[in-house]
Amino acid sequence: MSKNIMLDDKIIRKNKIGILIYDKVWKELFENNMTRSMKKNAKILDELCNEHKGAEKKTVLIKKKKKQLIKAILELSDEINNKNEGSIERLENMKEQLVQINDQLDENQFLLETLPKKIRKYNLEILEESTHMAYKSIEKETKRVEELESEMSILREKLGKMRDEKIGLQEKVDKVYEYIHNTLGHKEANKYDDAYL
Repeated sequence: MSKNIMLDDKIIRKNKIGILIYDKVWKELFENNMTRSMKKNAKILDELCNEHKGAEKKTVLIKKKKKQLIKAILELSDEINNKNEGSIERLENMKEQLVQINDQLDENQFLLETLPKKIRKYNLEILEESTHMAYKSIEKETKRVEELESEMSILREKLGKMRDEKIGLQEKVDKVYEYIHNTLGHKEANKYDDAYL
């Protein structure tokens, strides 16, 4: 069996595998047994997930700010159209802010488009290593189960022989005891019972 099996990189999406480091069952099975590379990848994956979450939150805030700014620009434009020329400088300032906001949105959009691919990459690496660890563990523990089965079989056989011996001895004891009691009588046999038993 080949030990360098690589998982299909589409497996994460196909099987709808979540972020492993946040999965309760995965954590229970692997968190305390991670290799150095798994720890490193888990740390990077956590950072990427946090960065993605932050970019999503930031995008919502920026879009809200952009909407407010556009509303203010429209109101200011209306004032300028109604001959309030003192508002032109403020309008130019708001337009510059709008350009900055659009740049921030572009940066965040780039992050939101590129981070999921990186997240899948590190999640897949952790999944591959977890799978290798799991099969090593299965292989080792299966051998131990087989050893225990063998030992239990030997013990069952030994226990069966011991049970047969015990039954045989108990029958002999009962037969001898009954014989003595029948031969000597109850009163005489009780003297021996008190002395020996």
